[in-house]
Parts: sequence; C-alpha cells; structure tokens
Amino acid sequence: MRRSIFVVIVVVLFILPFVSFGQEVEDIYVRSIPIVKVLAHPLGYKIFYITSSDELAFIYTPREWFSQAGGKGTIVWGKTNEFPYFSIFWINNEFSHIKLFLKENLSDTTWGVLEATDSQVRDKFTIEAPDFVD
Repeated sequence: MRRSIFVVIVVVLFILPFVSFGQEVEDIYVRSIPIVKVLAHPLGYKIFYITSSDELAFIYTPREWFSQAGGKGTIVWGKTNEFPYFSIFWINNEFSHIKLFLKENLSDTTWGVLEATDSQVRDKFTIEAPDFVD
C-alpha cells in the first residue's frame, strides 16, 4: 500500500511540470546589446548601439517609460565593465519592455547630452515601441 502511494506521488511529481493547466505559453524573446553612447534629454534617452551587421543605429526611449512602476522601462545603475548595455523584450512578437544597464557616473565617456529643443525631438520620444534595428 505504501509503495503504491509512493509510486503515484512520484508519477504526479514527474508529470506536473509538463502540464500547462490550459494556460497558453507566451513566446518571449530577449536581446541584450552593448551601448555605444547614451544621450540624455529631458524627454528621454537616445541610445546608440551596433547592429548585428556592424552598423551604428539608435533608438529613442521616453523618460516616462522609466518613471512609473510597471512601465515599459527599467534602469539599473552600475559601475562594472559590462555596463552600459540594454536588454529589449518582446512577448508574442510585440515590444514588451526595455532594461537599460547604465554607468552611474554621468561623467563617463558613454554619456552625453542630446542638444535639441523639445519641439525638435518631441515626436521621436512620443512612441509606443522603440524603432529597433537588429
């Protein structure tokens, strides 16, 4: 009797991780990319990076993404050599959120200032998803 209960428990524990209980599994895709330069602006950040075809590209990330809980962005500040970089997340082929891993020293060579008026760049920071080029 004890042996059969033990076998049933082992079988249930073995099968349980493979059962999805009718929940749809989301398709999650993440890319982590080293950052060449971050230009700060009151409306957000212009981030330069190298594409997989070795070309310089950039994305705009509105500051409001990082100022609210559950927003589309998170900033992690650091000092180590792997900074700066960003990780961009897609769920079911749609942009979900971005994490910026930035140098906490704003005098670092990877930091700069975007010299543009709000009216010149407002439309670039009024976006739902970054225009990411791979």
